[in-house]
Amino acid sequence: MRTDWPVCLRHATYGQTLGVVRDEMNFLNDKDREWMLSKTVEQVWKFEG
Repeated sequence: MRTDWPVCLRHATYGQTLGVVRDEMNFLNDKDREWMLSKTVEQVWKFEG
């Protein structure tokens, strides 16, 4: 999974910010977390691999 939110870097490291979504947002189920961290951007921008 990949994501980016540059404004977060003013207050925490990238890893710390990602950890909030991965480890502390317990109200998210796995599918919602996957959409937040990768699926949404994959729908907006079509990446070729």
